[in-house]
Amino acid sequence: LRLAHTLVSSCIAVVPASGQDRSPDPKPAQQPTLPSPSALPDPMAPFARLVGGEWKMTAASGTSMYDTWHWGPGRHSLRAMTHGEAADHSPWRELRVLYWHPGRKQVCLLGVGPFQRSVWEGTMKFDGETAEALADLHQSGPRHRRMRVRWTFDGPDTYHEELLEATGAKGFEHLAAWDRFRSRPA
Repeated sequence: LRLAHTLVSSCIAVVPASGQDRSPDPKPAQQPTLPSPSALPDPMAPFARLVGGEWKMTAASGTSMYDTWHWGPGRHSLRAMTHGEAADHSPWRELRVLYWHPGRKQVCLLGVGPFQRSVWEGTMKFDGETAEALADLHQSGPRHRRMRVRWTFDGPDTYHEELLEATGAKGFEHLAAWDRFRSRPA
């Protein structure tokens, strides 16, 4: 018991007679400061350039299609309606939706189109003056294709669109390209 008392006594800190601790003041624990929601970057902001007017694309056959982009609720999504004529002069109607998925922290893409009853699903992101989508294209038959879409903007009212398809060992190969321009101002 005396040995235990001696060990405990030697471990007690000595406090100066004045009763004040002369060690430097400990700094208060810093709480991490989180940015306010308004200070966080808006993942849908780069897509705002698409809203307003109609984006026209003319095929080599002379037929044209028009995309119109509109914001969804809270500006967390965009929808694009495409109307016009396909290169074979058949009517064309297509719907695409881009939306922010907070769980995945990605802008997701969902679309339906008339060619072989197509359904698109994937992701899309902007990097400066380019945007790129990587998507699975499901078509009737059952047919699954891995696609990449790339937009390259040249100013506020024009962009070049490329469609590429995964073809195996060669990676993605060019399928088609179109130039789009805002035909009606916002």
